[in-house]
Amino acid sequence: MKKLIIIILITSCSYGYAEEFIIDSSGTSETSGITFNDNSRYRLFKSSGYWKASSGDYGLSKCFGTLKNSKDKDVKFEVYCKFTSQKKDHFILKFFRNTGYQDSGIGKATIVETSKKYEYLLNAKCNHAITYIEKDFFAIQKCKF
Repeated sequence: MKKLIIIILITSCSYGYAEEFIIDSSGTSETSGITFNDNSRYRLFKSSGYWKASSGDYGLSKCFGTLKNSKDKDVKFEVYCKFTSQKKDHFILKFFRNTGYQDSGIGKATIVETSKKYEYLLNAKCNHAITYIEKDFFAIQKCKF
């Protein structure tokens, strides 16, 4: 009976873990844009970096998007990032956040495109956390599928 309980626990823990895809990434970002009279800003965002995933894959990433800062420094953004693996497979995440500061924060993301290998991740919803040191960033995404 104890063996059966242990097998059930291991199986259920493994199944729960299999439904989460975690991405650790870091890199360098650039922003450029304009500032309005009320100190609000509209900027273009670009970054490149490196990633590794809970699946064992790793690779390069490139991101492009827009940042809109209110006069109170609140930031809204929509950024698309393409993650290309060591075997040239890929997936694209759409990041969005409606409030918060750019120095660090949390947001949401959705996987909007994949190559065949990552089809199981298509439309997965992700939680996103990021922090910056000057132009360098460190981020983690936890995606449920």
